[in-house]
Amino acid sequence: MSVSLPAIALLFDSFRSLRASRQKERLGRMQGLLEAMSGRASRPAGFNTLALCQVGTDEVRHSAILAWLLDPSQGHGQGSRFLAAFLDASGIPSALAGPRCHVKTEFAGKESVVDILVYRRKELVVYVENKVLSAEGDEQTDREFRDMRTLGAGLLVPEG
Repeated sequence: MSVSLPAIALLFDSFRSLRASRQKERLGRMQGLLEAMSGRASRPAGFNTLALCQVGTDEVRHSAILAWLLDPSQGHGQGSRFLAAFLDASGIPSALAGPRCHVKTEFAGKESVVDILVYRRKELVVYVENKVLSAEGDEQTDREFRDMRTLGAGLLVPEG
């Protein structure tokens, strides 16, 4: 039995259409559930998202998750919302959050390595030192600050 190429193409098109319609149906049901749960959801005492993700006390993994959330270009679908909230909570104008922000992990300066770096050329340099179990190293904050000041000057970020 021989099957023609147009028949195979038609069969694949049918499968794609069926998959797309089922996907739309599933997404519609999920949206309905989210709307029904809106305002009712609460977080149990002691709930820990990182424990749920089984990352334990791995500082590098924690930093990767935080950086992913802070990076507007990542696939979490929230754009700059997380970064804007972080900047706002840090006393930095949330208007600086946006697609021109860059987020890096394990950024090596001349004297230090910072866990998470957020920068926007000519406007912003922020770093996060993520501590899970380890203690701060000798003069660690001073070394990081000097490296970030040098980076900021190179990015033409005004001091202040």
